[in-house]
Amino acid sequence: GMFDVVMVDEASQAIEAEIMVPLELCKPSGVMVLSGDTHQLGPSTRCPLFNLCSDGASLQERLLRLPYYASCAPQRAAVDREETSNSSNAGGLYESIDAFMSHNLDSARNTSAINLSGMHRQNQGDYKDRKEFRTDTYATSEHAEDGLPLGVFLYKNYRSHRRILEVPSALFYGGALQECADPAQVNSLCGWDKLPQTEGGSFPLLMIGVDGKHEHEVESPSFFNTAEIDKVVEVCRDLLSTSSLPAGTVVARDIGVIAAFRKQVLKLRLALRAAGMASINVGSVEDFQGQEVKVVVISTVLSEWVDRHETKGAIGLIGDPKRFNVAVTRGMALCVIVGQPQLLYADPHWREMIRFCVKHGAYSGMEISSFMSHNRASTHSNHLANKPDAETENTDYLPDQEDEDLLNSVTEVANAMLVGQRSVDTVFSSILGYGGVL
Repeated sequence: GMFDVVMVDEASQAIEAEIMVPLELCKPSGVMVLSGDTHQLGPSTRCPLFNLCSDGASLQERLLRLPYYASCAPQRAAVDREETSNSSNAGGLYESIDAFMSHNLDSARNTSAINLSGMHRQNQGDYKDRKEFRTDTYATSEHAEDGLPLGVFLYKNYRSHRRILEVPSALFYGGALQECADPAQVNSLCGWDKLPQTEGGSFPLLMIGVDGKHEHEVESPSFFNTAEIDKVVEVCRDLLSTSSLPAGTVVARDIGVIAAFRKQVLKLRLALRAAGMASINVGSVEDFQGQEVKVVVISTVLSEWVDRHETKGAIGLIGDPKRFNVAVTRGMALCVIVGQPQLLYADPHWREMIRFCVKHGAYSGMEISSFMSHNRASTHSNHLANKPDAETENTDYLPDQEDEDLLNSVTEVANAMLVGQRSVDTVFSSILGYGGVL
């Protein structure tokens, strides 16, 4: 290696093999820094056999599961505001990577790895009586030399309005996110006449219930929803032409539209182009990872549960906490969600978002009181974990019987080929049922 410090950004999306490349460039006495958010999108792997043998976690996420790095995870330790503000390093909290590195680099040179979990911090708002929380990011003395912290929790969010952050902060970060964005930027759209004005101030979050129907074309399994496309176009047109905001407050390039499926992305682009709004950026959750926009409009697409074998309990923006977290935290000044509320209510994370919007008068559209009043999810809730205060359990690493049969068959074929060249009939006929014909 040739470098004293090697830093890997977005490390939560990298598996071990990808991390090995920059690691080779680090001196034996150097410092390896992994910076990323394990509550956002993880690695994208396309090899079925790899997925059978792995839960799809990044190296960073695996490290955070170990006792060695346990102190990096958000802990619900309430602290006094004055205690936090008067502390020289806020009990292990740092405002930035630069602050952490300047404070610890000299003593860090003898440590093999430091994990920077790219998370932020905010007041709890309506959750937990507005208490503040912090993370003790210092590793215990038995796990680190000279008290060196093995990780740091970046708690300040410089992107979004505090109301946009409130639900994801409570669900994923122990309520630790702190809004530090430019007030002029994040409050710029609070005067939009479609938003509620609450006692606690402006509320730049809106959920619109649409009772549409998802479809797919014969040649494509990807879904689209015409009713949601029409509603998204309507929302964008209103934002660009409203008289309730000063002229020029929002322009087309300030808006980003996130859709759960690629076909919806393509049809939204065509619809917005036809409406004279071609400059609006439209993409999937993956397209927006690490990005930010002044306004984010989310189309969840599905109108009812779709049971697909390959999805294993998650499809589109439903049943996947990481995709949910990325989608709802892209907006700086406004987040608008368009979807079928009864289906979304079956997902514990979307359920909390719906409740939050309803509580503050930020819900409109399809009537939802009938299923909310009974405090139940939709008839498809058996597909999702009913855990409103925790992440949906990830069971992707548990292979079903068909997966095990495939793995056993491929393994048997591989073992047979190791002994030398074999005929097709001998190797494949009894295992995969080809009968000697490929």
